[in-house]
Amino acid sequence: MLPLYLLASHLVGAFLFQNRWMAATKLADPWVRAWHVQVYTLAFALVAFTAAPWQEAVTFLGFLGALHF
Repeated sequence: MLPLYLLASHLVGAFLFQNRWMAATKLADPWVRAWHVQVYTLAFALVAFTAAPWQEAVTFLGFLGALHF
């Protein structure tokens, strides 16, 4: 079930939470990219903190954000 929750988090973070402006400028502007990474990572926070102890959730979210940047 966890893989489905992670897939749903990806879809929410990549499509629902991202507007056209962010999608169009995230590769050209590092500040917009940083904002996008925060929004994208936030979409995973609920699943991460529900499925794992907080230390593992924070580690996962940190790696996710770093790799997504």
